[in-house]
Amino acid sequence: MAKIPVVDMNDNVLYYKERSDVSLDEIYRVSACWIMNSQWDMLLAQRAWTKKNDPGKRWPAVAGTVTGDETYAENILHEIPEEIWINISANQLINWPRLLSSWKHKHFTKRFFAILDIPIEDFTKEEWAVEELRRWLIDELDIAINKTPDQLLNSTRNWRKTFSGYINESWRIDTVFDESVSVEDFIDKSSK
Repeated sequence: MAKIPVVDMNDNVLYYKERSDVSLDEIYRVSACWIMNSQWDMLLAQRAWTKKNDPGKRWPAVAGTVTGDETYAENILHEIPEEIWINISANQLINWPRLLSSWKHKHFTKRFFAILDIPIEDFTKEEWAVEELRRWLIDELDIAINKTPDQLLNSTRNWRKTFSGYINESWRIDTVFDESVSVEDFIDKSSK
């Protein structure tokens, strides 16, 4: 198994360790991809019940621990087909800010965003890692956050914060550009 980079507070690699040997005070790297369709339905994965950390909780469709010398983007581009059996290219990924998460485990999470108008039947879950893949309407997700927050990882419970300043209440992108733009224009402008 490839070792993972342990990094400092500026995300500079300090050394490499086996994942199982990383202590709670060491910081590692994670990449995550939020996937929506053009109607802003969010694809969420439910972690398998056999997972050591947060079994059964819902989180972004794809996430993975960065290994070796790979970049965050390289990691997410190999995690996507591994976890949901869809191939996408780097130019379909929209970069989102990286953040330092410090709950039980400390890690930098580089977030990506992708808009994929693919039928739900075309996604296939990675059996050992994912219990269920499901599209959620935004209103439905908000209800789950209020009624059953313990079933969602922090990143999912705080999804509005994740997209704050990027998506307004009418589900059109704003503040990144001078005026609100459609999903299609957002993809076009973000990729330039």
